[in-house]
This record gives sequence, C-alpha cells and structure tokens, in this order.
Amino acid sequence: MPYPNVFDTNPAFSQTTLTATVNKDPHAPGRIQQLGIFDEEAITTTSVQVEERAGELVLVADTPRGGTGQQFKAGKRTLRSLVARHLKLRHTLNADEIQDLREFGSESQLADLESEVTRRLMKMSLSIEVTKEHMLVGALRGQLLDSDGSTVLINYFTEFGVSQITEFNFELDTDTQGAVQEQLRQLERQMAEELKGIPLLGVRGFMSGGFADALHKNKEFRESYTTPGAGSQQQRAGHSFSQVIDWGGVLFEEYRGSVNGVDFIPANKCIFVPIVAPGSGVFKMHYAPGDFFGAVNRRGLPMYARQFKTDDSDTGRTLEVQASPLPMPMLPRTLMVGRKT
Repeated sequence: MPYPNVFDTNPAFSQTTLTATVNKDPHAPGRIQQLGIFDEEAITTTSVQVEERAGELVLVADTPRGGTGQQFKAGKRTLRSLVARHLKLRHTLNADEIQDLREFGSESQLADLESEVTRRLMKMSLSIEVTKEHMLVGALRGQLLDSDGSTVLINYFTEFGVSQITEFNFELDTDTQGAVQEQLRQLERQMAEELKGIPLLGVRGFMSGGFADALHKNKEFRESYTTPGAGSQQQRAGHSFSQVIDWGGVLFEEYRGSVNGVDFIPANKCIFVPIVAPGSGVFKMHYAPGDFFGAVNRRGLPMYARQFKTDDSDTGRTLEVQASPLPMPMLPRTLMVGRKT
C-alpha cells in the first residue's frame, strides 16, 4: 500500500492556505506601500481599460442677448488599455533536503515539513514584495521599469498623451534667502493645477541620498531649524535619514531602496508627489488574477502561493509565488522631479 502524500492530503499545503499565509502580513514593506499612496483594486481580467474625457474649462465671451452664443465643444473621449505585469518565482524542494534534517536550533527534533515550506515561500515572497515596491516607485516617477532599473515597461506620460513637466533645478548651495522655498511654492501651485480640481492636501518629496545631503547643508534650511522658536520643526529635523521633515510646504524624507545595484530614486534627485485623500483615484494599484485554473476570471490577489509535483517521480515539489500588479498614476503631470544643482 503506497504511503499517502502529505502535500496532497494535508490542507496546510493547499493553494488556498498557502496563499492566505503569504498575504497575511506585508513581508518586505517598502515605504510607498506603508504610506498607502495607491488605492488597491482587484480586477478579474489581465488588463485595465481607462477612459479619458479631454475636456477643458474656457472663458465665455460676452455676447448680445438673444444671440447664438459661443459654441461649446464637448471633450474628446479616449480609451486606453494597459496590461498588468506578471511576476513569478519557482523553487524546487527535494525530499532528500528534508530527510534527516534537524529543526533549526535543535539537536534532536527533525525539521517540520510545513514550517520549511512556509519559510521558503516567505523568502520567495520577499523578492516579489521588493519588486512591487520598485514598480510603485517607478509609477511615481511616471515610468514602470523592469528589474534592471532601465528597461521601460510602461511610460505613463506617453500612454496618457501628456508631457512631463520640466525638472526643477534647486540650487541648494545658494545663500539667497527664500530662493528654494519660492521654487517649492511654484511646484506646489503647478501640482495643484494639474490635479484638475482634486484637493491638494500636501506634497511629499522622496529624496536620493545626494539630494538629502545637499538639502541639509542648505543655509536657509539649516537656519529654519536653528533659529529660536523653531520648536517642533527643530526636533523633527535631527540627523537621521529616516525622519520626515516638513519644510517649505513639503514633507521631505530620504528614500532608501535599490534593485540590482540601481537606486529606486536617481542620484541627486527628489521626486515630488501630491498628497490626496484616499479614494481620490489619483494613484491606483490593480491586481490581476494568477495564471492558473484556480484563479481564472476571479478577482486578483496581491500574491499567490502554491505547490505541485515537480515530476512523476514524486521526489520533489515545486513551490511557486506569483503576483500580477499594475500600478497606475492617473494624472502623470502631477509627478514632478527636482534636481540638485
């Protein structure tokens, strides 16, 4: 009588249970995911269609009473389709890897199969989470980049038929009083205009290390935290890269993150994004279904995990983690970039 296969009989190894396990908590929480900038939405298809009405406000000319009046032009409707990306990792777990293996930290207890499977799936999910964070940062820059940090998967400016606003050159080594803050006010005004009526609650600035160092050396910035009465601002400033500093109407923070040696935020730059109310629809993160039968035409999940036979010999099991995310900045021209000069 053949031995029962624990992978097939134990509910702990079902696709539903494994998926619930890896989705329980954020495993490699990136800063963008922590802030909840993107409104998450599950979709049942592998693509998203976006309808745009290119309407505009116009000044109405004075016309004689009883006349025909100024002709109103309805906005042109445009339909665009964007395809969700697909991230998948596989790992083969061989029977001999577990046989006679002691549990970590124990001299006598043999390794628990369920714990070992969960541990390996968690390590795999870390890579998926980091990749999703990289995609979110790219979306905030207006370009969805592949894992090499240079291949453009989606250019949101091109897709939405708009141009990117010219980079702001911040002369952070200048001694001119109020010069940098004036530029920040200009940036904020333009960002508010590009929101098309959606209330601007504030601005976030995600800085590279080089930009952050230059900002902390700026005379105007330093004086704002050393003059009497700076109060809570002075306490918030500190010297830690992880702190958020409210200055010039912008919440500045140094962003730390890299993939394959490429920084998420380009050197000497700062990306500025609007702070809007949750549900405003300015930033969306869609999750498409997985590419296996159990997920077909069902609402997508942030991540899937499953296991299956590697081959007919039953000496190995394939562990798989996958996700199909599609981050979208719906108003790309609100995304602005500053460079230290």
